[in-house]
Amino acid sequence: MSLSARSGRPDAVPARPPASDALDLLHQRKDACGQSWLGAAAHAAGQRLKADMTFAGMLPKVTMDWGSASPMGRSPGGHGLNPTEAALAARQRAARALSAVGPEFAGLLIDVCGFEKGLETIERDRNWPVRSAKVVVRLALQALARHYGMDEAAVGARSRGTVSWTAERSG
Repeated sequence: MSLSARSGRPDAVPARPPASDALDLLHQRKDACGQSWLGAAAHAAGQRLKADMTFAGMLPKVTMDWGSASPMGRSPGGHGLNPTEAALAARQRAARALSAVGPEFAGLLIDVCGFEKGLETIERDRNWPVRSAKVVVRLALQALARHYGMDEAAVGARSRGTVSWTAERSG
């Protein structure tokens, strides 16, 4: 346990790491029952779209990205694609995902996942009522998770009762 330099009292241990982006902030929010406001599947789907949009170069950059350069002209993922092919594949994945959620949600997902806009900014930019973005963003991320085949809980085959592979014998 460390002591605070100013007060001499023990430092409080943070309950969770600080959020790094808008999606993390939404995932860390709690609902009335204390559960995560944004489910794990919706959060993962948003992160996946963000990664594809970033890798595809669909988002503006402020500085040069020296970390993405790789030797031999191959992508860092090692899938045998050169950087141009890998960026094109990421752009195609992002375009398919945005097309799958429809035009109603596509622009919103670009704002949340790509430009990392918060709920208040989205409401102000779109002239939406206060607290309305919360519901629409969740619906958009759930639709995105559905496109990616992600679900909040693993669900096995439904029980169909006893199935017999043998034919009934007569007599």
